[in-house]
Amino acid sequence: MTSCAWSAFGGGSHFMHANPDWQIRDAVLGDLINFDWPVHYSLSSQGSALILRSAIGFFLPPALFGKIFGLAHLDLAVYVWTAAGVLIFLLLLPLPRRGGWRLTVALFVVIFFSGMDFLGVVIATESMPIFPLRLEWWVPLSYPSLTNQLLWAPNHCLPIWIATLLYFRHRHGAEFLRIMVAALPLTLIWTPFAVIGLLPFVALGVGNWIRKFGWHKVPWGAIISAAAFSLPIGLFLLIDVGHIDAVSRHRQRPTQSATPCSRYRSTPTSSS
Repeated sequence: MTSCAWSAFGGGSHFMHANPDWQIRDAVLGDLINFDWPVHYSLSSQGSALILRSAIGFFLPPALFGKIFGLAHLDLAVYVWTAAGVLIFLLLLPLPRRGGWRLTVALFVVIFFSGMDFLGVVIATESMPIFPLRLEWWVPLSYPSLTNQLLWAPNHCLPIWIATLLYFRHRHGAEFLRIMVAALPLTLIWTPFAVIGLLPFVALGVGNWIRKFGWHKVPWGAIISAAAFSLPIGLFLLIDVGHIDAVSRHRQRPTQSATPCSRYRSTPTSSS
């Protein structure tokens, strides 16, 4: 219930106000639905082509839903997908397992916890914050609250939250290497930010794991399997658009007719 209510405020569901970032994300989702994969574009004026290589992992299940069932209920699909990710995040947290005031307080802290941005705004601007303007941008770098992340960028924050919790929950266990070699390749297609941030901690965890369990316990089979699984992801991230079978590098034809939801329009490119 908490995951559903919390996710409803996010822009992806379009139940409430969607911040400007969702104009780009809706266009990405629309292209994933309306065009063959991997999505690519021709730039006739420049004589070159581009491939859609955004952090698309979050959008792939809703895009598949849209390809199969159409766009009529796509907002609901994005909402359900977001709520599922939030539910996994909450289940991974060390929260009380029984209902009661302890669980209520813990959930309240998770949802509403933020940093000291209130004081930062007061010191930097010499005035009180203006509601509902965001507090985090009083300095060039933003350290947003969990709710802010969920509302603005669930496609980035959910894999970061889940992968981070998997690391901290299993960093001392024998299963640590198996979980990390499975999680990192999946996280890479969701958002490179998570992998960049986690790599130093994973490297430290691997060193501690080897000192604790020894080289003879390294699950080489799992590592080889993860490497094989990662190969398609690596090829996608490194592929040259010239290797995509596109006639004269022109824009692909849509896989379905005009979209009934205008927000899932295609991203602007030149077409043949």
